[in-house]
Amino acid sequence: FFVLAWVPVASVFFGSSDGKERRVPPRGSLVGGVYPPEPWFAPAPLNLMSQLTAKRDEFWDTQPAYGGSPEIWQAIRSAIENPEMRAAVLSSAGILLPRKTWTEVYDTSGFRYELPKYVCSDPSNLVNDAHD
Repeated sequence: FFVLAWVPVASVFFGSSDGKERRVPPRGSLVGGVYPPEPWFAPAPLNLMSQLTAKRDEFWDTQPAYGGSPEIWQAIRSAIENPEMRAAVLSSAGILLPRKTWTEVYDTSGFRYELPKYVCSDPSNLVNDAHD
């Protein structure tokens, strides 16, 4: 299984192919002991922030129907919504990401929690509602 470790993000620098340092990790890199959610491309019906927020709210309102511990679901939500506390929340709740993906996580008893991509991160083609 994946082991979590706390590393302050602000103190981490990453090299790039052009030799410059940057604070933003390359896609798929480990930050604070946790891989960030992968970017994804949304189909046209889900490209506005208001639509994405409504879809996320619907998922979190219905998540008890998927089984698992309510406390673990709350910790997963907290970790997703608070990137700066992600590693600490996952570690304290005993949440494991064995495949380094946010769409499939496990608690310490081995229960599998499945999350849709739209809950884990914003799509790469997200349109701000204010511009429409």
